[in-house]
Amino acid sequence: MTHLEEGHAGLSAGTEGLATSAALSAVLYSWQQRLKTVRDECGNLEAPLRLVAKDQGEFEKYVAGKFVQSVPIEARDKGGR
Repeated sequence: MTHLEEGHAGLSAGTEGLATSAALSAVLYSWQQRLKTVRDECGNLEAPLRLVAKDQGEFEKYVAGKFVQSVPIEARDKGGR
């Protein structure tokens, strides 16, 4: 957002009333709204995505434990083969 605003800084100076100036202002506003929407969506997804990552990690540990349990004890001493 900062780079976008900096890139548009001063563009309208001396060009008030020109169609190009109005179009650039409309484009700037449009992109600002889009980026705010993306920022908000990312903020809303942070907690659910962290929960999924935690759950996935726990599930992987559970599955790995089941594999170890299914290997006979004598095979575990030989590297699981």
